[in-house]
Amino acid sequence: MALKLSERLESVFSSTSSALSGSSSPFSREFYRKHLGKVILVLFLLYSYVQLRYEYEQTIAEIGELKRTLSDVRYTSIATWGELTSKNKPEIVRSKISDNAKLISADEPPIKIEP
Repeated sequence: MALKLSERLESVFSSTSSALSGSSSPFSREFYRKHLGKVILVLFLLYSYVQLRYEYEQTIAEIGELKRTLSDVRYTSIATWGELTSKNKPEIVRSKISDNAKLISADEPPIKIEP
């Protein structure tokens, strides 16, 4: 039994060493000469993937920043509009009323007459 195991190990090691020394081994120059086009294609695809991924992440970060800026501008404009509306509306109404008609503003609230 020990003899069979040693024979098996020897056959495995001999096939491994012959595979490493042959042209199909990735450690030989002939392998790279034979598959140079495929290696260049894989390297080009890897470079393209990395470049596109970088551009994608940069674009997503830019979009997020623009969304935050847009929401800040919206809230600022809403707050400013509210302030201007609350401050200027009574003055504008009074100026239009005084310009167009001879109306007198009442000092007392109107009275509701029920029938």
